[in-house]
Amino acid sequence: MIKLQRGMSIVELMIGLTIGILMLVVLSSLLIDNTRARADLDNSMQQVENGRYAMQLLAGELRHAGYYGEGSISGSTPASLPDPCVTTVTGLKDALPLPVQGYSQQASSPISCLPDANFKSGTDILVIRRAMTSTELSGSLDNPTPYLQSMGSEFKLDVGSNAASFSLTTKSGSAAPIHPFAVQIYFISPCSKPASGTACSGAGDDGGFPRPTLKRLELVSDGTTLAWTTTALVEGVDQLRVQYGVDSDGDGASDSYTATPSTVSDWANVTSVRLHLLARNTRETVGYQDTKTYSLGDITVGPTNDKYKRHAYSEAVRLMNVSGRREI
Repeated sequence: MIKLQRGMSIVELMIGLTIGILMLVVLSSLLIDNTRARADLDNSMQQVENGRYAMQLLAGELRHAGYYGEGSISGSTPASLPDPCVTTVTGLKDALPLPVQGYSQQASSPISCLPDANFKSGTDILVIRRAMTSTELSGSLDNPTPYLQSMGSEFKLDVGSNAASFSLTTKSGSAAPIHPFAVQIYFISPCSKPASGTACSGAGDDGGFPRPTLKRLELVSDGTTLAWTTTALVEGVDQLRVQYGVDSDGDGASDSYTATPSTVSDWANVTSVRLHLLARNTRETVGYQDTKTYSLGDITVGPTNDKYKRHAYSEAVRLMNVSGRREI
């Protein structure tokens, strides 16, 4: 009687195991590729969102530049470009004729309230002066905070401890609104979160992967003193370029654009701004090398030859509170 063979031979078993291993390798490779592709997509989507948000934020603040409440501010143009870091009432008043101010492609920080370590070399700095749209009652003003009250062609700018100086009234005799006054300084920092303290220090920042970040300096009161406080706004913003539209004939429309207005009078006549941002991914992309060049208005950036993907954003913004008054 002939016995039939049952089960598998060693050769068949080895072939089956080999096929199974090959299938496992293929499936693992697909899973890894899909995971990388998803991570890269998420990274790029975050970059797009960050770039758009940064542009929206800056454009929105610029549209409020020169908002000084219910009246118009009249005053002589300062003899020299004012120090944006000044905290005295006199210094703040002197700078009112310049709702915007800037510094172009500085090698190091040109202002005292911004340490070199927190400033990314070769980027622009944008200064915006404005009253906040919120209002305060004269009896609830914060001691060292600056406030602005205006009505018609008159205005009062003082700190909260001098509440009695805000004496302007409306036509009906009621007190004119009092607005907190703000000086905002926008800049690019080499990192978002320093490894220690408040100053960026290098490779150890942001958990070992420093991310260039759009930040804002603004005066903040602790109830007794005023201090410049830095706020990180948008990570991954690699470059900021600003061109200023100068109105040379007083009709409210910009006649020429420059990144470096040559005189204080030119700064006082800025009625629009062209904003240019370069945003990058916050994480490297495996196997990618950025060999592109990016046009940011009147300058070109790149190639960086690193592993970060980038995208350029541009927008023209009209300074409504400046140009609108000139059209009347």
